[in-house]
Amino acid sequence: MNNHPNRTLDVRRAQPGFSLVELMVAMALGLLLVVGVGTVYLGSRQTYIQQEALARMQEGARYAFELLTLDIRQAGYTGCAPIDDTFSTLNGTDWYNNLSALPLAGYESGAGLPTDVSGALANTDAVSVLRVDENSDYFVDSHNGPSAQFQLQANHDLKEGQILTVVPPDCSQAIVFQMTNVNDNDTIDVVVHNTGESSPGNSTKCLADPADPVCASESTFPNLPENSRIMRLIGNIYYLGTGESGQPALFRESLGVSGGNAQASASELVEGVEDMEILYGEDTTGDNNVDSYVAADAVVDWSNVLAVRVSLLMRSVENNVVSDSQQIEFAGETINAGVGADRRLRKVFTTTIAVRNRL
Repeated sequence: MNNHPNRTLDVRRAQPGFSLVELMVAMALGLLLVVGVGTVYLGSRQTYIQQEALARMQEGARYAFELLTLDIRQAGYTGCAPIDDTFSTLNGTDWYNNLSALPLAGYESGAGLPTDVSGALANTDAVSVLRVDENSDYFVDSHNGPSAQFQLQANHDLKEGQILTVVPPDCSQAIVFQMTNVNDNDTIDVVVHNTGESSPGNSTKCLADPADPVCASESTFPNLPENSRIMRLIGNIYYLGTGESGQPALFRESLGVSGGNAQASASELVEGVEDMEILYGEDTTGDNNVDSYVAADAVVDWSNVLAVRVSLLMRSVENNVVSDSQQIEFAGETINAGVGADRRLRKVFTTTIAVRNRL
C-alpha cells in the first residue's frame, strides 16, 4: 500500500536514557556536595560549641574575680578606726574573731582551713576575709554600758546572734560584739550586747580595750557616744568544692546567724573552676611596696600583705568540646595529661587585687 504523498507522518523521536556512567558521575558529584556541606556544618557547629564554652568560662571567671576583689580590697576595713585599736568581746578563737589580728588569711592547698568549711577539694588553695559592711550601718542615739544596751536613731533589721562592730564618731577604736537580743518589749530600735547563752557569746559587756581599767568593773563600763556607728561584720572564706552538677566549683563560706547563734554557711558561686592558685604580695622591707609574691605557707607576716594574685583554672562543663585532649600548665603541674584525659576546654585567668587598707 502506497502512502499518500501529502500525508504527514506522526513520527515521535525516542528519548534516550542516562547511561550508567552518567548516573555514577552525577551521584559522585552529589555525594561530594553533601560531604562538603556537612563538613562546613560540623566545623561551624564545633566552632560554635568552643566559642560558647569559652564565653561561659570567661563570664564565670569575671564573676568570681568580681566577688573576690570586692572582699579582698576591703580586708581589715573597720569603717574608720585603726586596725591596731580594734578589739573583740567575743568568746573563743573562731576564724571570724580575728578582725584585728588576721583580717586576711590564706590556706595553702587547704591546710588549716577552719572546721566550718566542709567538702573542700584536696590540694586547692583558699582565702578568708574579714571586714565591716558600712552599706547598712546604724547610728547610736544613746548607750548604756553597764546595761549593755544601745538605743538607735532608727529601727533596724539586725537579727539576734549577729556579729556586729561599733565605731565611735572620733574613730578612736572599733569593738566587735555579738547582738544577744532586743529588749524585753521587742523594740526594734534597740540592740543588746549582754553576756549569755549565744554562740560564741560575749565574754563581757564592756565595749572597750579589755586591758583598759574601765573594763575592770561593771560600774565603770563606758558609754559609747551619740552617733557611734554600728555595722555588720562580714566574714567570707573562698574555696573550691564539688558543685550540685558534680563539677568543681568556687564556693563561699559566709558568716551568718541561725537560731540566735553565729553560724557560717556555704553557697556555690561559679561552676567549672577546676583549680585556684593564690599568691600573696608581701612587703618584706617596710617600703610599702610588694617585694615578692609567695604562697600562703611562705608568708612571714600577714599584716604586710599588700596584694593578692588569684589564678583560676577554668574548664568547660561539657566534655568533647575540643577535638583532642588539651594539656595545660597550672601551678607548676601539667593538667589533663595521661590516661583518663578528657576533651574539655581549659583556660587560666589571673588577676591581682590590692589590699587598699594597707596601701
